[in-house]
Amino acid sequence: MVKMSQDNSIKIIAVGDIMLGDQAIKIGHGVNSVIKKNGSNYILEKVKKYFENGDVLFGNLESILSEKNMNKDSLKSSKLRGKSCSVKILKDAGFNILSLANNHSLEHGKESLDDTIELLKKNKINYIGVNEYYRKPLILNIKSKKVALFNYCLIKDPTSYISVTNEYEILKDIKEYHDKADITIVSLHWGTEFINYPSKDQIKLAHRIIDCGADIILGHHPHVLQGIEYYKNRLIAYSLGNFVFDMTVGTSQQSMILNIYIFDDEIKIDPIPVRIDSSYRPNPVPHSSIEIYDNDKINVLLQKSIEDYTVESKRIKNIIGQQRRTYFLTHLYRYPPAYSTQFIMKGLKARRDNKKGLSDE
Repeated sequence: MVKMSQDNSIKIIAVGDIMLGDQAIKIGHGVNSVIKKNGSNYILEKVKKYFENGDVLFGNLESILSEKNMNKDSLKSSKLRGKSCSVKILKDAGFNILSLANNHSLEHGKESLDDTIELLKKNKINYIGVNEYYRKPLILNIKSKKVALFNYCLIKDPTSYISVTNEYEILKDIKEYHDKADITIVSLHWGTEFINYPSKDQIKLAHRIIDCGADIILGHHPHVLQGIEYYKNRLIAYSLGNFVFDMTVGTSQQSMILNIYIFDDEIKIDPIPVRIDSSYRPNPVPHSSIEIYDNDKINVLLQKSIEDYTVESKRIKNIIGQQRRTYFLTHLYRYPPAYSTQFIMKGLKARRDNKKGLSDE
């Protein structure tokens, strides 16, 4: 436990992906369905007490909260869509900053994203990465300090909200605002899904961002925890993993609440390991640890070739794909017939596209 004075430090509480809908494979029995059955207090019931006394409570909102243009007969229109009433979950928990620039921001179109933004505004929840915060930070005054928060999505999916074409634009933004803030936090939606360590390119980019003036990097998208590194006494959390999600594949249920204490001359952390249970609720797990990368571990990762990382990515992708197919077949009885047919057609198209060398996402 980090000892601190409330007077001279800033406390950031950060978590990973928050998805308040049902992912496609969990339609009818995913997060949104659990919320509908058990009420808004249920999902975060076990962790709310850990959100107290923070100056910032941050997470990545991985689903829109809108019924705009929804077609209930369409799997594509229904998946990863949280209900607008679920904003109460975030507000009651105390979230005051959410990153929105990710690869599902435009899953249901710009109108649904804008609808979500208006909902967050009405509930006094700040957001970063989109619209007026396109390549610009949200700047907050906290305990006489100016804190700038940036958010970028580097995943180039058709449903992504992307504001930069290359990493140099990120570096330019950080440099431009360096003298306008005392503390700079950068939220990055990046990396490869389900791999529990960052790539060489991620490490190099993270270091460049710190070199340009950032103090903290908060990563998400891989759906699994990756390590935490101190670089030049600044903090890099490569992936915070899932926090609320209906994934049950690989190590996607391992998570954390990252407490970050910013003093005048140092940054300290107090991570709380968490595991997502069968009802998709994060629960603290006291007998687990979060990997901290030292110089030796980072050097080992930097020695890994692009080919090694690609091979590992394909291996994990195949395992996850098999786990998903098995889940679908063993839970076929839970899906409405129309959704089952759409799911099968989507899978067949993905397999055909893969044979052509295309992505299945």
